Amino acid sequence: MFKSICLSFMCLALVSVSAAENLIRQEGGWKGADVDAELSKTEGTRVLRISKPKAWIFLGEKMAVDPAKTYTVSMELRSADAAALSRMNYIGLVQQDSRSRSLVRDFVYAVPGAAVAKVAADAAKGAKEIILEGTVDLSRQGGKGICLAFNAKEDFSDLPNRDLSGKVLKTAVVNGNTVFTLAQPLRHDVKAGTAARCHYYSAGFTYGVLMGGLTADWKKFTCRITGVADKGTADYNKFWPGVKTFQLLFVVNNVAGVASEVLVKNISVTAE
Repeated sequence: MFKSICLSFMCLALVSVSAAENLIRQEGGWKGADVDAELSKTEGTRVLRISKPKAWIFLGEKMAVDPAKTYTVSMELRSADAAALSRMNYIGLVQQDSRSRSLVRDFVYAVPGAAVAKVAADAAKGAKEIILEGTVDLSRQGGKGICLAFNAKEDFSDLPNRDLSGKVLKTAVVNGNTVFTLAQPLRHDVKAGTAARCHYYSAGFTYGVLMGGLTADWKKFTCRITGVADKGTADYNKFWPGVKTFQLLFVVNNVAGVASEVLVKNISVTAE
């Protein structure tokens, strides 16, 4: 009996350890981040130094997504020099679909309350105006940039939607319809009757770990992602529709004219 109880506890402990296994290989895939040998020795663990201005660093390996699990991304970060603090950094995930194409927020981030509307008149490729039927309510978009997603579905089953107009410069109500003026010409013809929905024009990835500055002291940053974002919410704590894999992404030292450097240690991704 005692042996059975001990074996049970051992099995539970092994399951717990297995569930918290780091999914990334610390030694691989960090082009653009150098190992600081001296600091690594002092800290007792591997320390990466990112010195390049406006660095974009992708972890080389892609990790499979099971939305039923909770993924925890964790790391410790600090600025290398208190006199040149790294004030603008974006750290999180790049999500990919079944064809390994990156998903950006535009594809899935619908403007709240902006219902699907039909295109009122044909718009030819190269046009910079498009008209939607009725008065499109953008009162809840909060001054953020928007774009139009074409062939939209009321139930959001079109997400991720890559058929986008590009940034909208302004809107105006004319004869009961809404005229959208675009920053860039349409990439293809859009026929009258096509269903369209307003999305935020944000172009971002899932920057749930860090968006902002660092100090000269080590600080732990953590984010947790689970489930799938519903109805175009593009939550940073949920995966986006269509996701199959993800990679870690560091966009750091992003302030022009500031010779900042970022130090990173104890990077982990676990799934439970």
